[in-house]
Amino acid sequence: MESSLQVLGISKEIVEFKRSTNSLDDLLAMAEGNFRNMSKFLHPDRNRFPGAEDHFIRLSDAIEDLRDPDGLELAIERLVGEADKQANLRRIKQSFERDIEKRNLDAVLGLLVNIGQFNVLGITGPTSFLLQLGMSRTILDVNINHESTLYLTSQDEDVLPEKTEKVRFANGRWQEMYLANETRRWLSHKPEASTRVIVVGFIPTKALYHRSDATYEVVSEDRAELSDKLSESRVIPVWSEPSEAWFLQHIEAKPKKHSEVVVRNHRGRLAIIGSIQAKAIF
Repeated sequence: MESSLQVLGISKEIVEFKRSTNSLDDLLAMAEGNFRNMSKFLHPDRNRFPGAEDHFIRLSDAIEDLRDPDGLELAIERLVGEADKQANLRRIKQSFERDIEKRNLDAVLGLLVNIGQFNVLGITGPTSFLLQLGMSRTILDVNINHESTLYLTSQDEDVLPEKTEKVRFANGRWQEMYLANETRRWLSHKPEASTRVIVVGFIPTKALYHRSDATYEVVSEDRAELSDKLSESRVIPVWSEPSEAWFLQHIEAKPKKHSEVVVRNHRGRLAIIGSIQAKAIF
């Protein structure tokens, strides 16, 4: 059944716009204006063509209907209510499908508990990996129980090399060479904030160009020591729910040169923890 608003030339698009701008009260004024304009041509006293009187009667019935608040409300519901119902049904269906996808994904990721990290990483014994995450470093240790532990590191911003070039693993610590006053020295990384993780897989560095959100955030801290102002920083991976982890579609089973490592924590959340720079048996 045609809405009285449509009879008076007011479309569904106009009603939706007025509703979105909280100005539905304007609809009656618009209908009154359209009625006056069309009546000038269709009133029986002015138009003797066949069908003009019937059209004028339809216009008159429509405007009387809209002048009643209940009639106006019903006309609006008739015009846009069905569209709202269909849109709501689509939202419910999409939400249901997303829930199924999330449960399926959680189930698959849950199976990783049974996968040995030695096999995933292609190693033969307890191994430590130095990873580069943004301008900072992270450390991934895999022990004999096939469990992996992620460590963040913090260091002086002025000392840390922008890119890993020369590195060594000595006395259980990762060290990198840096240049200070034209002298080459070794910087020892300080592991902090351990987190038990499971390696999910790897993504190529080129996939980062397609990222839809940040993969890490930088925490900086200025501290005074002997009147010298020093700045320390560390990078924190951004953890995501599997359903929101944009990088999952790029994941690969085996690491390649400078692959980004993706891990899962005990809460089932995923994160990129850095690209592999070096590995060493410990």
